[in-house]
Amino acid sequence: MKIKYTLTLMILITNLVAGQNSYGTDEKIVLIEEFTISDYETPDKIVFYSSGHYEYEYFYQEVYKSIRKESKKKNIRTRFVFEDVKNWKNKVQFYYNSVDSTPKKNFPIVCFYEYDRINPNIRGYCHDGKCEFYFYVTLVDTQSNQVLFKRKYQVTTEKYYYTQCKNLGHKIINEL
Repeated sequence: MKIKYTLTLMILITNLVAGQNSYGTDEKIVLIEEFTISDYETPDKIVFYSSGHYEYEYFYQEVYKSIRKESKKKNIRTRFVFEDVKNWKNKVQFYYNSVDSTPKKNFPIVCFYEYDRINPNIRGYCHDGKCEFYFYVTLVDTQSNQVLFKRKYQVTTEKYYYTQCKNLGHKIINEL
């Protein structure tokens, strides 16, 4: 009788351990394009500004949480602003017209970040159990209206598009 229980227990444990799905094997963030001006210095204050539909606000806030945590280690003061607007082509002008004057005065450097579909023919960001999207980061000096740097990342993840928020925040701060 003991042998049956032991054998059954061993088979159950083997099935549980061997039957685990390995998620995260295909998750990655790849830098595709980059631009930096020659005399770039890391700013000590940055407003992270994003816009879009309200359902994307959670994603941007999660990325910002990681950015804020990493920026404290580098002594960079940050602030997050999200606008619920679908289309904002001229980001700097939109920023000046919509945001109150406090961050403009105290935070002259603005980091615009947004994400977009890789394949516009596929509805949504996730298809066949895999999420792929581009993530754009643009750092602008609003006083001189000069682009300090731009980055374009290709993000691939499984299940949900917001599972890479923490890693994106780390990459952005390390680029600063």
